[in-house]
Amino acid sequence: MRSKCPDHPGAFRNRLLAALPAEEIKQLHPYFELFEMPKGQVLYEAGDAIHHVYFPESGMVTLLSTTSIGNTIAAGVAGFDGVVGTSIALKAEYIPFRAIVQIPGYSWRIRSQAIRAQLDRCGLVQEAMLGYANVVLTQVTQSAVCNYFHTAQRRLCRWLLVSLDHSEDGTLPLTQENIAAMLGIQRSHVAAITEGLQRSGVIRYRWGRITILDRSRLEAASCECYGGDAATTVTWLKDNAA
Repeated sequence: MRSKCPDHPGAFRNRLLAALPAEEIKQLHPYFELFEMPKGQVLYEAGDAIHHVYFPESGMVTLLSTTSIGNTIAAGVAGFDGVVGTSIALKAEYIPFRAIVQIPGYSWRIRSQAIRAQLDRCGLVQEAMLGYANVVLTQVTQSAVCNYFHTAQRRLCRWLLVSLDHSEDGTLPLTQENIAAMLGIQRSHVAAITEGLQRSGVIRYRWGRITILDRSRLEAASCECYGGDAATTVTWLKDNAA
């Protein structure tokens, strides 16, 4: 992974940065720093002031809604096709989700003061981040529907597919505890579902790592929300192609 920030859009893997014109990248360039995202790193707790905005180049960050007693459920994700801290484009001072690294990777990050200054210029940074804010809203809405109407097994298959889309090697560093936190269900329920998927040859689970053996069957076992996730991402990438 390179440690020096690129000075032109085409060198970024992150789709939002790759969509910006060279002039806006030039203005932001001095403020970028490379940030390693190890698995389990908490970027934000819900209600934290926005201090940095993160543009992942690899890995996946899960956005979790939390209760006062610590229960969690996934509301969305951000990877190389998005950004963590998009609320700043809506003039928000605080982030509404717990943001935790689910799949390790790297991100370019920039301090909130620098990105706010660029947003105030009303350039394409603002347009792109507002567009991605709509993606986050769509994810949250879809997750609310999914969590209410669909079975735990179908929801688990959906999140395995979403995670796979952000994996570099097709192996997911997800423990049963991680999945339980994303789905808002008991770990024992996750264990029963993953054991069933493993017996049927869809996945292999070993020591906190899940390998997808049959993606087509996993897609068939997932709820239709995964198709909605994919369609939202495709639309976003098409509208923001460099």
